[in-house]
Amino acid sequence: MNLLPFENIEIESPLTKNEIENVIKNNIVWNTDLGMTFTKNPIREYEGFIDNGTFKLRRIFKKGMNSFVPIVTGTISDSENCVSRIGLKLRLHKFVSIFYIVVTIFLGSILLTPVSSSPISSESQKEFVIEYAINEDHADKIVGDIEKSSEQKNTNWTSLFMFFIAPYLIVTIIFNYEANIVKNKLKSILKV
Repeated sequence: MNLLPFENIEIESPLTKNEIENVIKNNIVWNTDLGMTFTKNPIREYEGFIDNGTFKLRRIFKKGMNSFVPIVTGTISDSENCVSRIGLKLRLHKFVSIFYIVVTIFLGSILLTPVSSSPISSESQKEFVIEYAINEDHADKIVGDIEKSSEQKNTNWTSLFMFFIAPYLIVTIIFNYEANIVKNKLKSILKV
């Protein structure tokens, strides 16, 4: 499992460059615009295009939607020993990547805000309350309430930390799952 939602791999196939291009053409719905369209075509499993030894494709869903589907960019090159090499780059869609980065930065800034603020010690809080003519028993109660609220802030810090990690885990796990589906399909059609 990759720890980041992208992958570069190389596949070797006994097929020639032209045979690989034909196999890929026969397994995709021709679509040069792989934007945020979510077409559903049950005839084929993939949409994309191939041109002069390079191709770009992604999986089509029969039901539902998934923003974390990798877009596969590949280059096909003939080799001298009857083996063709296919270099694959699996990436998230650009808009999904940008949204993921913005959400991560936003949650990270929320996470770091309570860490950077320094709390006042309970002794100095008690001295402050006593200094302004409040009796000592009442000051102990006020300081105790403040300490309880700071414990609740620590609990909130933990939940913020989990909200910071959750998007990363969701994106990475779903991307890796979808990437494995695409890689296995490409390996099967390219007779690897």
